[in-house]
Amino acid sequence: MKSLNENNIYHSYDYDIDKLEEMLKYLTIWQTRFDDVKHKEGK
Repeated sequence: MKSLNENNIYHSYDYDIDKLEEMLKYLTIWQTRFDDVKHKEGK
């Protein structure tokens, strides 16, 4: 039973990491677009 619990912990950890990486990807894209808009408005 203990090994099952450990597997679940690692599985959910990997899942969270994947979610975080995807969020970071979207945030980076959004930040880049935001900077582009700011540069256009500045000109």
